[in-house]
Amino acid sequence: KTLIDILTLRADRLLTTHEQGLQGALF
Repeated sequence: KTLIDILTLRADRLLTTHEQGLQGALF
């Protein structure tokens, strides 16, 4: 994998966790 692939996967993981946290706070 390239560095961009790794960063993209990490960003997706952070966004998913953030969205789940928002959903948990809102609902």
